[in-house]
Amino acid sequence: MTVNGHPPRPLTAMAAASQRKAENLYGAIDGSAGFYRAPVAPGHRSPINIRFHLAETALTEVFLSNAEDAGFTNLRGHRQIGGIRASLYNAMPEAGAVALAGFMADFARRYG
Repeated sequence: MTVNGHPPRPLTAMAAASQRKAENLYGAIDGSAGFYRAPVAPGHRSPINIRFHLAETALTEVFLSNAEDAGFTNLRGHRQIGGIRASLYNAMPEAGAVALAGFMADFARRYG
């Protein structure tokens, strides 16, 4: 891909990748028919730290356990706020965000 005949600048490419990763996870949340809920309005959501809750809070520990079994670690939300937090810092590859979104969709099918 080129921009005005030049390859994209590294920061521009990183920002675009970050946006795609966030869109994958927010798409899984928003497309879950309420199974997952983001506590932040769309216009104020972080593209880096994706926070969400399960509509049935009793499933949170099941989700975290199943996620860890599938290789997704460090998803537990803040100890006072709870829920789930996926951090999509630059080191997280896009494939990881796609895989997590797929896991979320599969979990919602199994438990929803």
